Amino acid sequence: MPVFLVGGVKAETKTGSCGEAAFWSLDDEGTLKVWGSGEMSNYSANTVPWKDCRSKIKNIIIGEGITQIGSYAFSNCEKIETVSLPQSLEVINTRAFYTPTDNKGTIILPPNISFIGIDALCWKDIKAEFGRTVIELWRAGYDNAVDAKTGTSLSKSTLCPLSLSYDETKYTVKIKAKGKPDDRLTCTLNGTEITSNETVVTETALPGTEVDAVIKAKIKGDDKIHECKVMSGYAYTSGYAPTVDAIATATSLSIEYSHPDVDTKYAKVYRKEFYVYQGTKQIKHIEGKDNGKIKLSGLDPNSNFTVKYLVQLSAKGHYEYKEYTTTKNISTEKLLLVTQQPKVISVGNVIIAAESNVADDEQNVGFEWRRTDWSKDFASNTASACIYKGKIEGYIRNLNSTVLWKYRPYYLANSGTYYYGDWVGLDPSNTSYFEPTVHTYDEITIEGNTALVKGYALRGTDGIKVQGFKYWKKAGTSVHGMAKTNAPSNALTVEATGQVMTATLPDLAYNSDYEYQAFVTTDEGTYYGEVMTFSTGADPTGIKNVTTSSNHVSAGIYNVSGYKMQHLQKGFNIIVYKDGSRKKVYIK
Repeated sequence: MPVFLVGGVKAETKTGSCGEAAFWSLDDEGTLKVWGSGEMSNYSANTVPWKDCRSKIKNIIIGEGITQIGSYAFSNCEKIETVSLPQSLEVINTRAFYTPTDNKGTIILPPNISFIGIDALCWKDIKAEFGRTVIELWRAGYDNAVDAKTGTSLSKSTLCPLSLSYDETKYTVKIKAKGKPDDRLTCTLNGTEITSNETVVTETALPGTEVDAVIKAKIKGDDKIHECKVMSGYAYTSGYAPTVDAIATATSLSIEYSHPDVDTKYAKVYRKEFYVYQGTKQIKHIEGKDNGKIKLSGLDPNSNFTVKYLVQLSAKGHYEYKEYTTTKNISTEKLLLVTQQPKVISVGNVIIAAESNVADDEQNVGFEWRRTDWSKDFASNTASACIYKGKIEGYIRNLNSTVLWKYRPYYLANSGTYYYGDWVGLDPSNTSYFEPTVHTYDEITIEGNTALVKGYALRGTDGIKVQGFKYWKKAGTSVHGMAKTNAPSNALTVEATGQVMTATLPDLAYNSDYEYQAFVTTDEGTYYGEVMTFSTGADPTGIKNVTTSSNHVSAGIYNVSGYKMQHLQKGFNIIVYKDGSRKKVYIK
């Protein structure tokens, strides 16, 4: 076992182990010696081996072979005057020499230290030789060191992150870097040597990806290149997380979702997908939907669902992908099916109805009816029905009016499960007078100067002679969705058929506001549904090709979903110019 001599006198009062192959001794004069090989163990501030005599330690001598000083090893040794460190030392861990106030004297650091922890050194005077130690001093926040040989300052060069910006093709990291003549080191920033006070380095990065600016310092006479990270930031993370807002009815989900228009600028959207799960089972997969809304029908009521929206992005000129997902947990409501009293409009002809919280676009709703005197051996009659704002209605013809009947509403989920309302009795001979039922759906598809509209018409006691839609240019103010007694005299008419009817309104004026409503005409008069409004877009007539001058050059053509196209396509096109301007063009 090596023995250290202090003042020529051997004095060992206490000894012990401070690691698997490291040992220590402390003499009466306050000199602590550590020897051996490898690493000293980490210790807490109150459990170091010499915790009971920290106030006696004045001098610390660490012998060759020790490579690492453990955390808190010499913390709170407040009377330290001298410290001798070996050339073999590589790591000084967190708070290794921590004291509330600076230690006395000077500490001289060997040149090959590769890590200095937080608050590891509590000295006003720190000396070091050029080498890895200088870089680690900077990384640990020390800028008060001097060269152990020349006495010149080892303060940091000026390394300051100025900005992280982006344009249409790349992300730009700007660093201010200035070296001192006596630094004896060469700085490079991401491979670019710094030769002026400001150096700009450009990097292509994915949105949301961490961008690092790294100073590489090569010290004269040292073949190693030492790195010091001086900046870390995220490249344009704002706004890239998609949003999903889902509204659950008893049997369907209406999901509105969006993400920024990134395709034409910082990144390209390569993939968009929806996944819907009931429990762990995937029940729906939708791919390539544009921003907007999707509807899922036929779901089980009073059930839990998970909706996952995935967007896959790639930065321009970059071949890696980054995925962003948003997940929503949604519960459908408990099903409401309340059977209403029937409307016997003539002997044997009956309108049956039910109130429900089923969505208007649901298809699998209807009614079941049977004679009250039938046994279970006789199957019920069934037929599908239509729904408008929660009211399900159907029309039964030619019932036997000499017997009593009963009926109930049903809903059929995609899982194959039937859900029923209560039975209600029906006397097909008990007639009353009823007007027809007319509604205008708030669903419209506009293409150029045409509009596809939807309505609802169910006869009352009197038969329907004509049904369809009336439409006219909007004049003044009106309330969308309100019923109107009579359409204006200048209204145009388009006829339609069916309980749920659709029709195309042709030859509309461009850049105009319109109103429309469903109607039914019987022998007793005309009955109207709600008034709805819509607007047409700009007139695209004659636009087939786009030419640009040398000062207004096209950078790409995109569809409304953000996908780049080689040529103009039918419908709306977005042309992006190199000067940053855009133009929307419609092609028939």
